[in-house]
Amino acid sequence: MREKSNFAEKMKKHLQKRKQKDVSNVNYLNLPKGLDVFRVDEDVKKLKIDILLYKVTDKNHPDADFNEGVAVENSLWYRRPIDIHQGVGINNLSFVCPSMFGKKCPICEYRKKRIDEGADKEEFKKYYPQHRSIYLIIPRAFYSKSNDRWESYKEDHLYIWNMSNKNFQDELEAALEDSPENYSFACYKGGKTLVLSLKWEKLGKTTFPVVKHIEFVDREDYDENVADKLPSLDNIFNIPSYDELKAKFFEIDDTEVNENVEPVEDDEIVAPAITRLTKSVEYESVEPKKMVRNIKVDEDEDEDALPFVKDENEPPFAKPTKVETKGKCPFGFKFGDYGKHDECDSDCDVWEECIKFKKRSK
Repeated sequence: MREKSNFAEKMKKHLQKRKQKDVSNVNYLNLPKGLDVFRVDEDVKKLKIDILLYKVTDKNHPDADFNEGVAVENSLWYRRPIDIHQGVGINNLSFVCPSMFGKKCPICEYRKKRIDEGADKEEFKKYYPQHRSIYLIIPRAFYSKSNDRWESYKEDHLYIWNMSNKNFQDELEAALEDSPENYSFACYKGGKTLVLSLKWEKLGKTTFPVVKHIEFVDREDYDENVADKLPSLDNIFNIPSYDELKAKFFEIDDTEVNENVEPVEDDEIVAPAITRLTKSVEYESVEPKKMVRNIKVDEDEDEDALPFVKDENEPPFAKPTKVETKGKCPFGFKFGDYGKHDECDSDCDVWEECIKFKKRSK
């Protein structure tokens, strides 16, 4: 019996580690040393996290608004939106959509081709990329369902949080619209800890958390110098070449296809330890074997102007407003151009009418 018990315990730990590895090893991410993808255990009912601002390095950041100074190069921002093609090929791989970086995407081209050929929506909607967002977070605590209590994480450790917009970002925007006093939630000084209520859902064999409610609570200030030490979320993606993605998508014999992806280089960045203002600061440097210690912070110095909207009563995350008018695109695009825009996915209520109009116009 003892042998059976020992084997069962070993098997349990083995499967847990394999599951952890499968979740963390996302093939489209090129993470710097020491930075891992955060995974939430199914036993977690609620979660407390701190989201930290990072320095934008992409001149064409998807959230960029040059008039408002939002997500422009060298400014601080809280997320990196990314479009991901999932379930590609027989191995169900995931790839960054190259169109986000101004490159041609064979999957998007094929989707538009099938729409023009009159394919059913159930066929071509799977070729749309999934809208996701990447965040830098520090998990603070979790509420365990089995133990029925809050438990703290042992140390302040920086993670990547990779979530579908429908499972987190949409709820975050709704929560901020309801409480505009929390727009500064990600600021190093005066920021907020997010208390997330989770609902676990299942799709096939995959179980995943969906954030159903968000509360904002005060948190201790972080050292403002941390921003210069954090990796940029704009530089962590493996961008496939056109030929590689085409080979994987159509399952072409890729022995003659160049398999090298095109990672945005960030080779020497090492994820730092994160400390509060009340502690001395110690970082792993970009240069090996060099440390920067006891960085002094002037607590009277105002934080750099952050890229949030100037009007405190105006939501900082504006969404397209649907126009409920028959014969018109609800998102303001040209009626009959179905399949040419991201909003043409499941969000569109008049897609059938739009396709019929497109066919009649030919």
